[in-house]
Amino acid sequence: MISRSAQFYDLLYSDRDYAGQAERLAAILSRYSHAREASLLDVACGTGMHLHFLRESYRVAGLDINPALLEIARGRNPGVDFYRGDMASFKLDRYFGAITCLGGSVAATRTVQGLNEAISNMAAHLAPGGALAVEPWLERGVYVPGRVGLLSVEQESVTVTRMSVGALEDGVAVLDLHYLVGTQAGIEHFTECWELGLFSDEDYIGAFRAAGLQAFRDESVLQGKPLYVGVKPG
Repeated sequence: MISRSAQFYDLLYSDRDYAGQAERLAAILSRYSHAREASLLDVACGTGMHLHFLRESYRVAGLDINPALLEIARGRNPGVDFYRGDMASFKLDRYFGAITCLGGSVAATRTVQGLNEAISNMAAHLAPGGALAVEPWLERGVYVPGRVGLLSVEQESVTVTRMSVGALEDGVAVLDLHYLVGTQAGIEHFTECWELGLFSDEDYIGAFRAAGLQAFRDESVLQGKPLYVGVKPG
């Protein structure tokens, strides 16, 4: 997954309206969460951009498996607790009124079994009445193997271009990504491989219900996709 590109993460996604997304997300969560605690854990928090704005509404914490991304997130959000862990197996000795997993990051679980394990694990860290909001990646019928993607972003001192092409292997999307990074010192090339699960509406709803949550498909969108929301009884 993300390795050497971590240092360019914020540049590559600089067009995202994190402030607006955080505001909409807080409004969505307020409709579902009845937990007493105004606390929030962002799973797969990346560089902590959403948390930077969500901390205006919640006592926030972040979790990610990538140490380089966590280092950036800590620098951006002083005083916030950050944890390193896998979404399907992390264990924290605390519970949250809300948990989020955004940007399609849940697709990193690859399989329906992995999705179920991740949803179950996140649900286990919800306080009674708390809400889990998951933003999906692409569904099976939307993903097109062989499609070439191109993203190029320029700043004063650096230009980053990312080209990708996807394949389909055993029902898993396999993305081959090539990066060109241009600076005054020269041009660098490196590659990454991302393997992402392609989950249906039924897969998400089933995972929430199997974890003991009331499951909802909320048509409110952050980045063009609906959110899946699960509420813990209590």
